[in-house]
Amino acid sequence: MSLDTIVQINITAQSTSPSRAGFGTPLAAGFHTVFANRVRAYASGAEMVTDGFLATDPLVRLVNKVFSQNPKVTSIKIGRRASAPIQKLNFIPTDITVGLDYTMAFTRMDGTTETATYKVVTADTVALIIDGLITAIGALSGGLDMTPTDNVTDFDLLADVAGDLFNVVVNKKMDIKDTTVDPGLAADLAAIRAEDADWFGLLLDSNSEAECLAAAVFAEPLEVMFGCNSYDTEILDAVVVDDLFSDLKAAGHARTFPIWSGSVLSYAAAAWMGDRFPADPGTSTWAFKQLASVTVDTLSSAQQAAVEGKNGNHYNTVAGVNITFDGKVSAGEFIDIVRFISFLRARLQENVFALLVNLPKVPFTDPSVDLFKGEIGATIRRNEPDAIVPGTTVVTAPLVADISSTNRINRLLPDVKFDSQLAGAIHALKIDGVLTI
Repeated sequence: MSLDTIVQINITAQSTSPSRAGFGTPLAAGFHTVFANRVRAYASGAEMVTDGFLATDPLVRLVNKVFSQNPKVTSIKIGRRASAPIQKLNFIPTDITVGLDYTMAFTRMDGTTETATYKVVTADTVALIIDGLITAIGALSGGLDMTPTDNVTDFDLLADVAGDLFNVVVNKKMDIKDTTVDPGLAADLAAIRAEDADWFGLLLDSNSEAECLAAAVFAEPLEVMFGCNSYDTEILDAVVVDDLFSDLKAAGHARTFPIWSGSVLSYAAAAWMGDRFPADPGTSTWAFKQLASVTVDTLSSAQQAAVEGKNGNHYNTVAGVNITFDGKVSAGEFIDIVRFISFLRARLQENVFALLVNLPKVPFTDPSVDLFKGEIGATIRRNEPDAIVPGTTVVTAPLVADISSTNRINRLLPDVKFDSQLAGAIHALKIDGVLTI
């Protein structure tokens, strides 16, 4: 029997957008063969290495991003994906200007880095540029365990080994999209959740569009928060409406926060979650935060607007300060509100349930109804003034005489309601002034 069976809590956030997301311990789901069970907790990346992971494994890199923040979470759980993704990346050169240097910086599974370059020459076409880049990739001194496919107007790189993930950074004249196929993420996440459901934040080692959409669908009904980062350049184009961020927005995913970040394995979402999860729900906004170990992006105003228009987030420099913005989930609500709602729902359930458990009996009388009203009001007011505007909470319940005999026979107290005003946060100002002499 779940707690929902005894204490049902429904909360609606009446603000300019929809709502929801979670709080607590993050879980990173990734493919590995280090342990056979589905979930294991770690307090650092070093603990993972001691356990058998390699220091250069993508999951360890992700975890290090989480623990690089200050303050930081006390632990993270690793969920084992049994189905290995086969990384596939698509590239499109977009500029044939003579003298332009195309660069593709690769980080291999062993942590070594190498850059493939090609300089555009007279009479080059996109097809010839692709030929030059594929040749440059093949000439890398350390090799690259990815197989290229020349599609004439674009080209793909496919990992030779399932589960291997390569980080790639390209210059701004090249479009990139992670087209890795979902290998069966929903089944893996269900198995992970069945073994251990004591976590609120979900992260992935591989963040392709297909995988992120699958994880968002999984997270939505479970009241967990899913954070994903994408390097897909089509997201930066306001005209494109079938990219990852647009699809997440169209689906109204209220528990997913996407952030655009300028490398395939940036794990910016992991860093952001690691930075915000230590804060009590409702006490801080997710905007204007600095992320340790994450490279800041340089986006134009139009690109920032495109990301924000798709209810996405970005990490950019404003007035010399690196900040996250705007702190929203794909449905349009602010992440801090979503997280606080989940927190408040849990606290209300626990505190009301405690009354039922700790008292020998709660008679079906008006004083007992007042007891529940008082506990509900007190629970909400504990979040003043950061999350709830002081003095705005009103709790109502029917008189026992007005409750149907059916409900009284079934020992159900119906129609207990509360109304509170969310404090929200200020993200922008408009100032008008006059100076006179």
